[in-house]
Amino acid sequence: MRLPAFVTILFTAASTLVGGTHGHTSGHSHAHGDEGAVDCSTTFCKLQLSNDLEKRWHIHLPSNDYDPSDDMCAQCKITVQLIYNGYTWLGYGVSPDGGMVGSTVVIGRPSEEQPTLYELEGKMKMRVRPVTGFNLEDASIKYDNENAQTVMEFTTAFNTFG
Repeated sequence: MRLPAFVTILFTAASTLVGGTHGHTSGHSHAHGDEGAVDCSTTFCKLQLSNDLEKRWHIHLPSNDYDPSDDMCAQCKITVQLIYNGYTWLGYGVSPDGGMVGSTVVIGRPSEEQPTLYELEGKMKMRVRPVTGFNLEDASIKYDNENAQTVMEFTTAFNTFG
C-alpha cells in the first residue's frame, strides 16, 4: 500500500527527530546540518507555501523514548496551523494519489469557527462529505483583525490522513 506523500514526509521527519537532523523550512524545503536542525517535536516547523500562506506543524510523540519506526507513528499526533494574509476559508488535505478525489481534508471557514474533516468522494459538492463521529482536537479558524490574517489550527492523530 502506497502512503500519502504527507504521511511519508512527516514519517521521515518523525524518524529523524530523535537524534537526527531535520531542516527548518522557510521558503524552500532543504535540510541543514546539525547546527540548523529543528526538532518538530519540540517546536513548530514552518513552510512558506506562497507569499500569503504559511504552514506550521508540530509533531507530538507519545514519550521521549518513542521510536516512530516501530509502528509508523500510530500513537503520534500532529498540530497543523495555516496562516493566510487576508480573509478566506482554508483547506488542508492529503491525497493517496495526488488527486483531490479520494483525499481527506480539513476545511475551515472563519464564519463557522470550527474546522471539519471531510472525505472528498467526488468532484461535485454533494460528494464532499463530513467524516461522522470524528472530532479534531483544539480546532479553530479565526480572522485576526489586528494582523489581517486568517488562522486555522487543529490537532489530530498522525494517521488521520491515511
